[in-house]
Amino acid sequence: MKIKSGYPLVGTIVSLFFIGCSLALFLSPYAGSGSEWLAVFMLSMGIFFLLLIDQSYMSIDFDGTSIHLTGFFKIKNIRLKTESILGYEIHQRVDEFNGLHNMLVLVLEKNERVVFPRIAYADYDALELFFKSTFKFLEYKPLKYAAFFKKWVPIVSLISGLLALLVGLQKLL
Repeated sequence: MKIKSGYPLVGTIVSLFFIGCSLALFLSPYAGSGSEWLAVFMLSMGIFFLLLIDQSYMSIDFDGTSIHLTGFFKIKNIRLKTESILGYEIHQRVDEFNGLHNMLVLVLEKNERVVFPRIAYADYDALELFFKSTFKFLEYKPLKYAAFFKKWVPIVSLISGLLALLVGLQKLL
């Protein structure tokens, strides 16, 4: 069985923005006036986002005896024997894209965990069915104050976006 991850459009755009800005600073005529530190910082942020994407957006290939997890850019490759997997947990999370939702976490020996974020998979239901049919369910970890976060995270995100838009319009005029 093979489950592919989705395409990380937003993360890729952010990463390319930081890398592009750092290259522009390195190649600018003002290079050497203290901007090289900013360019190095922006380049490291771009690389950090690429590594974060590779760790979050993993394709899953299950052959019956082992699971092969491959990162989106194929930097991270993990092969897990089914004996080394203790089971899976469901963690409740809140984010600005999915609101209040459940996230699957694979629990390995030595208390290691592999997280499968909902935003990384277009068909998350297939991933949930795969986990239910293949691994032992260990625990459900609800989010403390979930009702509060479910209500206020989208409102705060909307307000901060509107304020950023107003500041941008004020600077434009």
